[in-house]
Amino acid sequence: MPSSSHAPTHIRRLSPTYVLPLLAISGLLLQHTHTLPLTPLHHLADKDHTLNRVFVKQGWAWTSAAVGIAHTAAHTSRAQRLRALRQYAWLLAWWFVCTQGVPWPGGIALWQWTLTPPLMDRVFTWTGGACSYDVFAPGGSGSGAVDPAFHGTETPQRRARLLRGLLRRLQGWARSSAGAETRIAAEQLACALDGETCHADSDADALSVNAAVREYAHALHPYAGASSRACRALGGYWSGGHDPSGHVFLLCVMLVYVGAQWRACGRSRVARAVLGGVAGVWGVSLVVTCAAFHTPWEKAVGFVCGYVFAMRVVRRA
Repeated sequence: MPSSSHAPTHIRRLSPTYVLPLLAISGLLLQHTHTLPLTPLHHLADKDHTLNRVFVKQGWAWTSAAVGIAHTAAHTSRAQRLRALRQYAWLLAWWFVCTQGVPWPGGIALWQWTLTPPLMDRVFTWTGGACSYDVFAPGGSGSGAVDPAFHGTETPQRRARLLRGLLRRLQGWARSSAGAETRIAAEQLACALDGETCHADSDADALSVNAAVREYAHALHPYAGASSRACRALGGYWSGGHDPSGHVFLLCVMLVYVGAQWRACGRSRVARAVLGGVAGVWGVSLVVTCAAFHTPWEKAVGFVCGYVFAMRVVRRA
């Protein structure tokens, strides 16, 4: 039999209206008091942790599967499933234009569209941010050495991995028609990563090499300096500006949507177990993200953009 559209009282009380702000505030308190390392959550504050790499980065896939299983197990009505699909479409579209890209006409024909930088990347560049390709630091005792500020906010292990990835790109570019400066950049970066003493002829050499890397990256992609996705793909470093938290945004959207389906699926034990498990993972991720990454204002912008829109959708769609 189809489940009742009226969820039990204790389920209705688990509203994202109250739970999400409390989770975000809990994370901010952990950040402000510097107590995250004292909690069992501290080992989750790693971008390469399974929680982030397997679950959060594939969040829509896990959420979609959980909601599908829940509605099937709860035998919800056709009207409830259609409402869930409408909500899903609105939220997926909002997530896409905010974090993935904004489709824009690229020609006269109707099918000629291009994907321009997403809204959050535009906020970042509008406030002075950009993708940096300044790999080498001019002057000082390490002329030709890697600039400490390049990927400087990453952990040493992750920074080394990112630099190795950039080295592979530079070596590939050097084998093409990228120019002598790109070859020099590959040689200097290889030298630095191997722990050897690297030298540039002058400060101007380091500056010109950085400029050549940046110029070639921009030649490869039209949004190499304005898109976080293109920046990462080309080995650049997203720095400066106001960078709204895409993780907080995504987690808020998914939690609000899962909460709406929890109520729609009523008393089904299977549905509640599946949705509750997914919501638990997203909730823990939200606390960790708010405790370990971004500035409070960047997290606040991500939270408002995700939470306010998602709450409006699940109430009206």
